Amino acid sequence: MVDQSELAFRLLVRQFDVHCTYSPMFNSGIFVKDVKYQQSCLKVVPELDRPLIIQVLKYRIGPLLTYAFDINQFCANDPEIFLKAAKIAEPYCDAIDLNLGCPQTIARRGHYGAFLQDEWKLIHDIVNLAARNLSKPITCKIRIFNDVKRSIEYAQMIEKAGASMICVHGRIREQKGPLTGLADWSQIKAIKDNVGIPVIANGNIQSSIEADECLEVTGVDGIMSAEGLLYNPALFTNEPLPVWEATEKYIELARKYPCPFPYIRGHVFKFFHHCLMLNEHEKLRDIVAKTHSDEDFLLVANDLRKFYWKEYQDFIQKGVFPAHPKMLPVYFCRPYYRPAPNQFNSPINCNVPNQIVVKENCDKIIESTKSICKIKIKQKIKKKESNRRNPLPLCSQCKNPKGLRCDYDLCRICCRRKILNERSICVGHRFKNKMH
Repeated sequence: MVDQSELAFRLLVRQFDVHCTYSPMFNSGIFVKDVKYQQSCLKVVPELDRPLIIQVLKYRIGPLLTYAFDINQFCANDPEIFLKAAKIAEPYCDAIDLNLGCPQTIARRGHYGAFLQDEWKLIHDIVNLAARNLSKPITCKIRIFNDVKRSIEYAQMIEKAGASMICVHGRIREQKGPLTGLADWSQIKAIKDNVGIPVIANGNIQSSIEADECLEVTGVDGIMSAEGLLYNPALFTNEPLPVWEATEKYIELARKYPCPFPYIRGHVFKFFHHCLMLNEHEKLRDIVAKTHSDEDFLLVANDLRKFYWKEYQDFIQKGVFPAHPKMLPVYFCRPYYRPAPNQFNSPINCNVPNQIVVKENCDKIIESTKSICKIKIKQKIKKKESNRRNPLPLCSQCKNPKGLRCDYDLCRICCRRKILNERSICVGHRFKNKMH
């Protein structure tokens, strides 16, 4: 959710039964020093965007969640800096969140996120200092360990430090990218059974069906969805959402509450994902990829509406919806399932009970990626061959290209040297010896 849970998107998902949201993760080091950065991070509409949780980290912006209250999220590895950033943010939210779940490479370099999970004393100090000095609750988002006992002890340590709520992502730190796999709900249940504060479950939530199942299996107090909501903002409802409707609603909010254009493109790509994977929409895919105007996104949405309108009307009139959103036609927002880790020779064991790995469009994605790589390689080869066919004339004294207007067929350096030594003139290079 990095750079994906901005105000416009938070307001969009709130229209579809989302009760609480998180902000993008904020860089606490910059946050405490840069007023403009603070203003860009703290864009909220209290009457519409609450409750809100703000995330804070020390070096890089990350995700912000919104629940029935507002939470600010930070990543940090310094208790004092985290506290300063949290004090600035607390008037704008309902809770402050310390992100201990980010598994990305930049988190490893910056020494924050999931790469702090082995430094329990530091985590305890950050949470404890903030809990004692802030008026708003402190929450933490964590990942699990391979050993369930260690996961429980980790959560208990955070609770004792003063955290008021824990969000548990049921994957280990190494489960990311193509090795993401399935979240382990059994570990989330074990943590819930052994702490006395509210626990939010995260992982494998692709529809309201999984959300209800997770609540029943784990007994947690709430459900968080991140990537699932990006593809289907109406994830927590049972109502199919056409991709053109999702896009139009989001663009309207993004115009009212401006955000960087790459954020908008990222959201639109995910809404259109299943449509744009089809060959018949290749031109529309290129428009979404290359445009710098949100008006083009609306035109693409309208083109998709026209293309599927008759089929869409027939589907709605029948009133028979599939058992799971993954089986909806492509013109509806629906979940995206990553290829299973074993397709990448992953050592991670993802045989989690009551879960299903759905392989969808994997071969098409791989082939598409290969095609793009081949095109780029051909372009580079063509450019090199063009340079070989039309070689630049070389300087008569060295191997550098000569000046095309030089009176002596020399490069600029050799020409200057000749002018100085021979006290002559070069009109092409506009060199003139002082003697002339």
